[in-house]
Amino acid sequence: MSRRTPKDKQFYMLMMMFCLVFPNVLVFLKSLWRCSFKSFVPPKMKIMAFICLIEVLVSLGTSVLVLVVMPQFDVLTNLFISGGVCIVSAIMQIIFRLQRDNWKIVFPICSLILTSIGYCMLGIDYYVRVTSYVDRQGSDCYIYVALGIFSSLLVSLCWWENSLQATNRMQDTLSQLDGFRDFVFVISSILRILVIGAVYLIYHKLIAKTIIWDNFILRDGELLKTGLVLFFLQAFCSAACHWFGVVACKIHSVRMSFALPLCCTGPAMLLLGIVLFFTLGWKLDNGTKAESIIEFCDKLLYLNSKNTSAVLLELTRSMCRTSLNSHYFQWPFAMLALEGVCMWSGLVTCTYYVWKIKVQRIERTSQLFVRRLYESAFIDLSLLLNTKMKVPKAKTQESHDEMQKCVIYLCATMWHETYDEMLKILTSMFRLDRYRGDPKEDHKDCFDFECHILMDDAFMTDDDTNKRLVNSYVNDLIHVVIEVYRVFTNKEPDDVSIIETPYGGRLMFVLPEGNMLYVHLKDKLLIRNKKRWSQIMYMYYLLGWKGYIVKNPSKIPQLNNFSRASLVSLDSETFVLPQYDNDNKRKFISDDNTYILALDGDTDFHPKAVILLVDRLRMYDNVGAACGRIHPTGMGPL
Repeated sequence: MSRRTPKDKQFYMLMMMFCLVFPNVLVFLKSLWRCSFKSFVPPKMKIMAFICLIEVLVSLGTSVLVLVVMPQFDVLTNLFISGGVCIVSAIMQIIFRLQRDNWKIVFPICSLILTSIGYCMLGIDYYVRVTSYVDRQGSDCYIYVALGIFSSLLVSLCWWENSLQATNRMQDTLSQLDGFRDFVFVISSILRILVIGAVYLIYHKLIAKTIIWDNFILRDGELLKTGLVLFFLQAFCSAACHWFGVVACKIHSVRMSFALPLCCTGPAMLLLGIVLFFTLGWKLDNGTKAESIIEFCDKLLYLNSKNTSAVLLELTRSMCRTSLNSHYFQWPFAMLALEGVCMWSGLVTCTYYVWKIKVQRIERTSQLFVRRLYESAFIDLSLLLNTKMKVPKAKTQESHDEMQKCVIYLCATMWHETYDEMLKILTSMFRLDRYRGDPKEDHKDCFDFECHILMDDAFMTDDDTNKRLVNSYVNDLIHVVIEVYRVFTNKEPDDVSIIETPYGGRLMFVLPEGNMLYVHLKDKLLIRNKKRWSQIMYMYYLLGWKGYIVKNPSKIPQLNNFSRASLVSLDSETFVLPQYDNDNKRKFISDDNTYILALDGDTDFHPKAVILLVDRLRMYDNVGAACGRIHPTGMGPL
């Protein structure tokens, strides 16, 4: 039992209750914000009542286990018994046969067997402790053992939805739940907070009678400081662990940065406790080491209590409540060790699917995890059990068969970019051409693209002939295209078209793989210059005009009206008419699947970054624009 005074225990128990309440407060605030500023369908009372009942049972199990049972157990038993929260998940995996391969049902069966053995070892271990008169182990331990097993079963109900989602059962109910899930979280988080507070007050005020209201007036600054530091440390670390776990899955580091650390959390804590016990704890006040564990545990009661060392010595005192401190038998400690091995093995075998999970290129958090809420008392276990079971038979939103083809227009505006800046953006465009390949063939990412470069103030007046000629920046751009083309193909471009246009001129290059690069040369005497006008120009040209002509060929005869001189070149060629295969493909691509990638003249990017950005836009249909965080490569103080 802890050597702290009743006043200290009362304060630390209050901090433990706040640790359980903290994640519920976070979920309440987030869900309330979403309900206030986002639309949701009216909740179905039967479904909401069922969800709230489950949440109340889970909250009851968590609060009883943490606030009632665990203070009566030693630290090793508390570490091991928490592994039993996977038992309901294992049972549901067996019932619904979620495994694609029949032999994989061995994993949940082993998990169920190992967890059951762990519970049996828990009962046997405490029976031996009571019969061998281990320090402070009375017959009332059996009540807490039963409560611990029952409460861990209630906690394991927390992830009931995972198996149902994976097996495609109750899809109508679950789909209806998604519509008003935020409202349900608002109600359920309030209920969870009330249940936690009720368990704390009922047990510690009415049953144990350890709450003395006068003791809440704390004048011990050291006690207050230690308790608050531990509370904020636990609350912050739990929230940070949940956030970093989500990030690890999203960056496709599931095995090494998610599954492995979470599975090793229990053994790591056990190893840390053993190291502290045999190095820091097993010493007396005078610095000498005890000759045996029993001698140390007997003299531990006479040590002075100081907060600076008591935090570490609490672990040592708790270890002395195991069978290691028995004057009769120490071999029953093997029961406790076997319990830990069984519980940990049961958790690993129950969550085997986490190691095989296939995360898409970009995923929402709701597609990776079942619940938005995490259990602060079992942060490692809740992250593993909360990870969705990916069933191969289920079609995902990112399925290649369902993915619609899109077209991407890369539009860069230039003015007086240097040679090196032009080299960077042209190299990026050629990279995308090599990644996409032949535009006549299908690609795994289901996209086509065109490159458009709009150069402002591209012409100058020749003093001798008084004609408008391209300036040095256009010459640099042409040399850059030739240089990059030579780097990628070891030859110079051979398919180049030069067209005179009402706004100046246009160069058309066929890239090595067959995709198109258009360079629009603007004459400031014919059209408004500056980059903002260039953006208006290509938006109107690509989205409004070019796409409109392709999808409405009956409107083409209107071009015969030569009063619209801006649509006809000097040699009477209609320069906006479809001329290449990419234009014809626009007939089958909706405007919802048309994207413009607005670039500056010195931007450096890679194909994977473009695909990830498009995937993000595909996920959210109501998003019209996305701003990418880029690293400018130009010159200047920034």
